Amino acid sequence: MHPEKLKQSKAQEYFHKSLEIKKEIVDKYGMAITYGQLGRFFRYNRGDFENAMDNFTKDLNIAKELGSLKGQTLMLSSLGECSLKMGNISEAKDHYRESLDLAHFTKNKHSQCFAFTGLMETATAAGELEAFFEDKGPGFTDICKAINEEGEFPGFLSSRLTNALDLIQGPITDNKWYLEIKNSVLNVEWSERY
Repeated sequence: MHPEKLKQSKAQEYFHKSLEIKKEIVDKYGMAITYGQLGRFFRYNRGDFENAMDNFTKDLNIAKELGSLKGQTLMLSSLGECSLKMGNISEAKDHYRESLDLAHFTKNKHSQCFAFTGLMETATAAGELEAFFEDKGPGFTDICKAINEEGEFPGFLSSRLTNALDLIQGPITDNKWYLEIKNSVLNVEWSERY
């Protein structure tokens, strides 16, 4: 077996062992974290969006049970990302919108930017960028404020947001909301941390 596949197989085995232990001791928080890790494992290591979504949904359900708004926000964005990759635009939009609403409510700036970026990617995939930037519903001012107030964001979020903005071409790049977000992104320090 190829060394990388062997590592992935071992990692999956360890995640399942961890999950068994957490179920046995009824550690709901630990179960949610492990389901999230399994979801990311399937999403990023295997490209298996269905298994990723199954695990993200289990994490989301536990987060709801525990009343963890942060956990719900993260899992809704993860579900949005998988839905978008699978071509389920409407479902992706619903997940990202719910995530953004929760992120605004909890004032979690990283989650706000992550969900907003997902909504922008979804609008790009659907060919609805013009409506997206005219909508103002996603809270462009709030997003720009979050980016500017935070002062520093993880590098992966910088990459994703910058890539999403760079894919946008044509007259929409003259839109005042597009320009405000683009300028906010250019004026913030993006770190190498995750």
